[in-house]
Amino acid sequence: MYRHWRRLLLLWAAASVGAQQIPKVDLVYPAPAGSAFDRACSLITKTHIEPKEVSEVLERLPEFQALWDKHGGEYLSTALRVVGADYPFQEVQATLTVCPCVSSMGSPLMIQVRRFLASTGEKPLRTTLFPMYVFHELMHRYVNPIRVGGSPLRKKYAAETVQTLNFLHVVELEKFVLGTLGYSDILKTWEDLNRTERTPEHKRAWDIVQAESYEPFVDELKLLRKRPVVSAPAPKL
Repeated sequence: MYRHWRRLLLLWAAASVGAQQIPKVDLVYPAPAGSAFDRACSLITKTHIEPKEVSEVLERLPEFQALWDKHGGEYLSTALRVVGADYPFQEVQATLTVCPCVSSMGSPLMIQVRRFLASTGEKPLRTTLFPMYVFHELMHRYVNPIRVGGSPLRKKYAAETVQTLNFLHVVELEKFVLGTLGYSDILKTWEDLNRTERTPEHKRAWDIVQAESYEPFVDELKLLRKRPVVSAPAPKL
């Protein structure tokens, strides 16, 4: 019963703020050989990209875009409504990569997709998790002013690593969005993956968020309101 009422309260909180500007997110991976970054991967990282992986990403680019289009908008709208602040850009491009040893990142915005590919010879991740990788990196950019402007929660956990601190508000938004939308199965799989297969900083951030209630995170996130929205220039590929 408690969980039922808590979910109703979360839904009410998400809906109580006016509609925010939802950015248009385009996934890019130029033919015929992928991005400039992936073409330079061997020089940058001293690793090797298999041509079959590049071919699979090029073939599946519409699928990845469709996966994001199906759930990305509702993820973003739920997060932005509860915070009450627009995303800082109206349009963004996320470059896909299969360069080994390179993680997804928010700036520059790149999404590592090797774990979703059959051509690697390893068991692929469930494609339902793909939108969360994109959402995660978009939220890093969204909450960045909190890192710059100060945060009581970051001060409370000042002994933690910078990486852990940078994950805190992002993880809370992930839990809030998936819980509010009723995607308990995706939430469990996403949390398990972050706790067992990603860095110790990911796991620690989930531990901290689990120990705190969502209210102090949301109160700090609401400080992002009234931030101006600008159009991001398209990167040169």
